Amino acid sequence: MPDAAGNCVSSYNGRQSCGPNDSSGIAVDGGYIYMVPDASGECVPLPACVNSGGCTCPAGLYPDATGICVRARPPSGTGGSGLSSAPPNTCIDPGSEFTLTTYSTAPELCAFVQEKYRYYQGSECGNPGRTLVIDDTLNAQAQAAAEDVAAGGAPAGAYSGCCASSVGPSNDFGEDSEYFYVTNADTNGPTARSAYTSPDSDWFTSWDTGLVKACGFIAANTDARADFYHYCFAQNDQPAKVGCGVAVDTNGISWRVVQLSP
Repeated sequence: MPDAAGNCVSSYNGRQSCGPNDSSGIAVDGGYIYMVPDASGECVPLPACVNSGGCTCPAGLYPDATGICVRARPPSGTGGSGLSSAPPNTCIDPGSEFTLTTYSTAPELCAFVQEKYRYYQGSECGNPGRTLVIDDTLNAQAQAAAEDVAAGGAPAGAYSGCCASSVGPSNDFGEDSEYFYVTNADTNGPTARSAYTSPDSDWFTSWDTGLVKACGFIAANTDARADFYHYCFAQNDQPAKVGCGVAVDTNGISWRVVQLSP
């Protein structure tokens, strides 16, 4: 929040957390403009077109937090555009109280989901201390699955675009910015052998809670919480292990896979 001089001083885990700030001269979104951290951690306004929702991008491209046009998530059922050697994007959990607030690589993703799963299983499902052990065999399976879908294979599992309360915008195909694919689900939902696949991008989808990208596993997403982190698995079908993989396609989409196992 602003200090006496109007400077943004709030932070989470040593990084700036910038929310809506009063603007006396810009009538945008009810009198607010929105701020993000720059490279030095100072809160600076988003580009004017992002604040107004007026950034113009070609079809299939959307503004990131700097106003640059980037690829959106592809339409449901569609795999990647071809495997590339580009590094994965960095996903940020805005305003998070957790120790781990970002992920990019597969090991970072596994540590991130492990922390969120342990917390929500205790707070929402009455399973304090329940966690997921990161498993090398599952890591290899998840990496192979990520590379296959980035190369153009169809995403494995059923499309899961949870929850009417989602605040994410829609893409050109009328599909919400929050979704992933879930394998091995039964009539009740995911199981201990489910895998989750998410096509992540730098598409800037919300400023209500900070810098929100189209990333499937951030805890700010209703879908990730409802179908994974505090989904209460059957007591006789509890996941115990997890593996993670990520591969990037030629359009810059980071395909991430999280594989569970009893």
